[in-house]
This record gives sequence, structure tokens and C-alpha cells, in this order.
Amino acid sequence: MWTDGRYYLAAEKELEAGWKMEKMEAGVKQWVDWTIETIGEGQTVGWDMTTSPYTICKTRCEKFKEKKVKLKPVENLVDQVWGNDRPSRPANEVKHLDI
Repeated sequence: MWTDGRYYLAAEKELEAGWKMEKMEAGVKQWVDWTIETIGEGQTVGWDMTTSPYTICKTRCEKFKEKKVKLKPVENLVDQVWGNDRPSRPANEVKHLDI
């Protein structure tokens, strides 16, 4: 599992046996490169691109295309798991704070 610095400590404590945390930082192989090396040319990767900014999607899509790995858009897994039981987003009043 790859995660960024916000979740390093939590992931190390909470991942179940058999899972390994990979850090998303400079100098560490990222999930895109690992995936390309692991599955190889001609395979298909499912990816919910709505969870990443446009520039990141563009760069990663180019990498997959260059290595002849196909992409298949998929729904957000978290949304699927929640289903209709997902709580609604808070609709609290926005508060203005003085500087």
C-alpha cells in the first residue's frame, strides 16, 4: 500500500499482517512504476482517476501508455463500499475568523 506522509504512522500501526507500507516520497519507487514492472506490457490496470489531480493523471497516463499498459476507468472503491450508508457531508455554516 502506498501512502503519503500524512498517514505513515497510522499505516505502520494499522496495516494487517501481509501488508507492506510504501512511502510516497522522492527516491522511493512509486505505485505506477511498481505496477508497470509487475504486470508488464499489454496488461490492464483499473484506476479511479477522480481521486488524483489532472496533472498527476496526465503524467501517469503517459507512463502507462509508453509502457503499453492499458487503463480502465473504475468507480471509487470507497464509494462502492459505503453504498447508500455513507453519511451526508457536513453542511455547517462557514465561519469567518479574524486574522
